Order: sequence, then C-alpha cells, then structure tokens
Amino acid sequence: MAGKKEDNRLHKETGKSRIKRDEDDVRKVMEVVSNWTNPFEPSEELASLSSGCVVTETIKSDLLVAKEKGTEALTAFVEDRLLSFFDPLPKLRLGTFHDAQKKTTVSKEGRAVILRTDRNLFARLLVIGQSRQMDLRQLLVHELGPLPWSLALFDGALVKTNKATLPKLLEDGVESLQCLPAQTTAVIIDAMAMLQTLNKIPERFSQLAEMIFKRILMQVGGARRVDFVGDQYPNISIKNIERERRSNSGQLAVATASSQQLCPRQWKKYLSCGRNKVCLLKFLSEEWSKQEYAERIGSRVMYVTHGNHCTKLVAIDGRMTATDERELYTDQEEADTRMFLHASHASSLGHQRVAIVSSDTDVEVLACHHQSAIPAELTLISGTRSRSRLISVPQLCEKLGASICEVFPSLHALTGCDTVSSFAGKGKKRAFAMVRDSQVMNESVQVLGENLPLSELSIIKLEEVVCRLYNDNQCKLVNDLCYKMFCKGKNVQSHQLPPTSAALHYHLKRANYQAFLWKKALQQRTDQEPVNHGWQLKEGRLEIVWTDLAPAPQAVMELICCGCRSNCQTRRCSCAGNSVPCTEACTCSEECTNSATNLEDGDDDVDDDDQDEDE
Repeated sequence: MAGKKEDNRLHKETGKSRIKRDEDDVRKVMEVVSNWTNPFEPSEELASLSSGCVVTETIKSDLLVAKEKGTEALTAFVEDRLLSFFDPLPKLRLGTFHDAQKKTTVSKEGRAVILRTDRNLFARLLVIGQSRQMDLRQLLVHELGPLPWSLALFDGALVKTNKATLPKLLEDGVESLQCLPAQTTAVIIDAMAMLQTLNKIPERFSQLAEMIFKRILMQVGGARRVDFVGDQYPNISIKNIERERRSNSGQLAVATASSQQLCPRQWKKYLSCGRNKVCLLKFLSEEWSKQEYAERIGSRVMYVTHGNHCTKLVAIDGRMTATDERELYTDQEEADTRMFLHASHASSLGHQRVAIVSSDTDVEVLACHHQSAIPAELTLISGTRSRSRLISVPQLCEKLGASICEVFPSLHALTGCDTVSSFAGKGKKRAFAMVRDSQVMNESVQVLGENLPLSELSIIKLEEVVCRLYNDNQCKLVNDLCYKMFCKGKNVQSHQLPPTSAALHYHLKRANYQAFLWKKALQQRTDQEPVNHGWQLKEGRLEIVWTDLAPAPQAVMELICCGCRSNCQTRRCSCAGNSVPCTEACTCSEECTNSATNLEDGDDDVDDDDQDEDE
C-alpha cells in the first residue's frame, strides 16, 4: 500500500554536508562579531559596532533624540502649517554615522571638492567614466574613491583581519605544556597586558603598586629574574591610529605624583592615555625600589622599563638598590619587540630557559623568528591564570621548519597587523599556505623587513604574491588582476577588488617598515623614522599615505559634481546628463530634483501607481 514502505532517508538538514556548512557559517559569523566592538562594555560614548568609530557629541545627541524631533516636526506640520498638507515635510538634517565619514578634498576646475568615503562613489565614477567612453582598464588604475576600499574602512581606519587564526595555524600538531619546564630561571611579563586585566583597583597608588607586585610574584614562581616590560608612547608613532581606535571611549590624563595619591576610578580611560602609562611604570619602579620591598623580592633580580629607560632592582644584604641598566636602554616602541631584547639579555647572563607572558599574536610570531638567535629556550605563556596555555617555542620551530619561522614577521606584516591594514576578505590562512607550499613565494615575502627602503625589484615580486593571494596564478600586476576580476565577476563590489598598483606600493612600504622593526628586535636602536615609508607628517601628526593618484582620471573628476544653482531639472546639469544623482559635493539647491532621495521618492510613487493599477 502507498506510504507503508519504510524510508530511512535523513532530512537534508541533518546531512553531514549541511551540518558542516552550518558550522562553517556559524564560525564565520563568530569571527566577524569577535572583530567588532563589544557592545556590552559600559560606556557613555556612541560607537559603531563594526569599526569602533565614536561619533561626536552633536551626532550622538541627534541620533538619540531623532524620534522625538521627528514627532515634534510632524506635530508642528500638522497643527501649525500654512502650506498644503501634501507638501513635503522639511528636512531636519540630523547628524548620523554618515557624517562621521572621512572626507577627501580634490581639485575640480580650480575649486576644492570634498568627497565623502561612500562606496557608492565607486559606481558613480564608473558610470561617468563609461559615459565619456573611457577605457575601463584605464579607469580601474584609479581607486574610484577617496580611499582604497580593499585596505581602508569608511572612516579611514585600517581593514582588520582575525589575528587569532594565526596561532591556531602555528600550534596545529603541537601539544601545550602542562607546566613550565624545570630550571626556568627568567620570566618576562608584558606590563600593559597585566595592567589591562586589573579589575578591582585599590584606593591609593601605593596599594596598587603592592597589588601588582604580588601578582608578579605569583606569576613568576621560583624564577630568579623578573622583567616587567612596557611600551613607549612617542608623539609621532605608527601605532597612534590603533591607539586612538582603542581609546575611543575617551582618555583621562592623571599625573602620578605620590604613593598616597588616589587611584582613578575610570581605570580603562586612565590606561587609554600613553602618558599615564609611562608615568605609572616610572612610579612603580620608584615605589618597588623602597626598602619595604627588599624582603619580598628576596634573591630575585627585577628589571622594570619606563620610557626608553630600564631600572634594575635587587636586594643586596637586605638593602634594596635601584640602578640604571643601560644595556636595556632602547628606542623600541613596542613591548612586543622589547621583550625579546630582554630575553636575549637574560640569555647572555646565563639563563637557559626564559618564559614570556603575553597573549599577543605578534609575540608568538616574533618568538618563532628570534628563537634561533637566542641561545635560551623560550616558552610562551598566554591566556588567563585559570586557563593558561604554555607553548614550547623550540618544539614549535621544529614543527614549522626554519624557512617558515624566518618568513613569519614579513608574512604577518603583509597580511595585516595593528599598524598595517589587511586585504579585505583575505585572511592569513591562505597566505600561510602559500609560503609553506611554495619556496618562490616564501623567498619573495621574506624580503620584507630586510632593508629600508624597499627596492623596486622586491615590489615587483611582492605584487605577484598579492595576485596569488587573490587566487590568480596568471596575473603578475594588480591593475591587470583588478580589470580581470571586474570583467568576469558578477556584481563584484569595490572592496572585493585588489588595491591598485599605487595603493599597493604604499601598503608594501608600511609592511616593510613594520617587518623591519620586528626583525631588529634584538638591537637596542633602530634609528629609522616612519616618514616616507607609507606615512607622512601632517600638522605634527603621522598620517597614512594611501595612494599618490587622484581618485579618478581628470576627465571623470570634471563631471563628479554639477555647478547648478537651481533644482537641476534641465539636461544642462552634468549629473542628470550622465544619469547619476547629485551629491553633497554639488552646488545645487536643497530642492534639487536629481538628488538620490528625490529619485527614490519618485520611484516609490511610480511603484505605488503601478500597484493601484494592478488592483
């Protein structure tokens, strides 16, 4: 009979392929959300979840009261209007996140035109260019926008990738240690990472110093040497952009003067100011040099950095002494590199096993690279006290191989870090597989960081590497690849295309400079300024140079905005003549009939009329 036969087939939703696909989708969503700003952190600031960009107080106020102001405007229009009920409501022009976008000024017929970082501008410029019958290949040599969307976000921030994928690739097949190896006699601690984990802040700075000292002793166990290493915070720094992003909730400048001074209640804001952290480290070194700490430090030797200085603390015959350790004076800005200078110093004094306490991906990359130059065996300690992870760096290097360890800093800088943007949609997994499986790719990437400036021959080889990163084995020039992807792709978006050759050259300069600093971590001085290496100094502030080309060819820029003084109803309007809507860069009036808003309203009216006819 029909329907009586047993059916052992599983529902398609329970199949292995569908389960795997769902798990991959969930993982991708988690990776995206993990790179966003945490919305549950208490803050009075209004920030974008995706970029972390904090809007001004004016925009914040407009967004929070938008509904109330809209209701008031509607009520006033209904009750107090003198015009027809069918006349349009006047615009309130409230600020939004759109108004926080980065702007670029370009020249058009002798006057300045401001371009907002709107991705729709890419399509607009493309339409204008084709209306002028320009060669598409020549059009795509330009970014067709104020920023290279494959490298930058709308607010001018760096495109980020999930750095957490790199440790997983490195540690695949390497078992974590259960405990520190015997005879680990030196422990190096990332000072800023420890300070960021403090929750219950005591009332006074003297109590804070005591609490931090206790945590350090708990961390180091029986080690004879302890290094408490922090960052430097110069006014001109390639990390300023990242630090500004992290401190979007605001800064709180506090001068740390005495041990009896009250600690700030807003601890996160206090740590957002670089000057505060330098002063705090200097205070800690002075406080721990007091006699009352002699018994606690025991037979250990402690090194505390502050600024470019390093203080050595040791108790001799029960008396606490503090001296300058000039061998550890350095111009290195990051604790990530400075810790390896300390590891090398400890090794030179006879320490055979050195542990580094840090959860930063950069530190793990540098550990693999510098282990061969440091005689002591390195152990990485990451995670929290309750869930710590111990990795033997020699075992990690043995598993990866010398060539992979050598190329890591270069690869990490090329594919994105705190100071260099990543390629939109391109993670580190494919790049890692490329240098692992191809000796040619490995050697091409390895040149990053070897010398300053980057040679033209190296740039040519690295441009081919980037083409391979975009899954193309034929193109050797990114401009050719961009044209190829645009022509063959379906609905390809601007950020999915590789950067233009001009933008890529500046990206490679920045990656080369960062890799250079990482590779010179064992040296006290680098004496290299970032200016002319992908950054420029403007009004005393270091800024990224994205490209040296105009957003579009001059023939296109001439039609980017109209100079109308009326409502753009005639075909004399250059925007209407090219079938593109007017923008804020145009000089037309607020009643412009060719604006994007009015065009959308017109489309809605047509749709409504069509619907009525159907009914």
